[in-house]
Amino acid sequence: MTPNFTFTYGLAWQFNGVPYEVNNNLSALFQDPSSTGPFTFSVVGPGTGLQLYKDTLSNFEPRVGIAWDPFKKGKTSLRAGYGIFHDRTFGNLFGNARSNPPFQQGQNNFPFPFAPLSGLSPLPTPYPQQQFPMA
Repeated sequence: MTPNFTFTYGLAWQFNGVPYEVNNNLSALFQDPSSTGPFTFSVVGPGTGLQLYKDTLSNFEPRVGIAWDPFKKGKTSLRAGYGIFHDRTFGNLFGNARSNPPFQQGQNNFPFPFAPLSGLSPLPTPYPQQQFPMA
């Protein structure tokens, strides 16, 4: 615009592919019109033909920026910019989907000794318990 003021603008496209689990140990809830229930859990990932969600190919967003050299010496620059960006929250996505059937733990796993009071059975001990004599 002037020798000491620059205005830039543009349009950016951002693609974030749909994440997946390498061994297909991830499932998502799909509506299945052929089943007896309205919904079913299906395994998603490579080779299944299903994804957690559809790819978004329409992430076109504006970018605008200005730069100003107030002293016209090329040593000082005041800059500002604006843009809309897209990203996904990985921890939330996998954290919410990791206990979907059939990859969830059973509901009877209750590790506390008062489990009979709650109607749940305790977890089996993964190693034999040993009692040591008191001296």
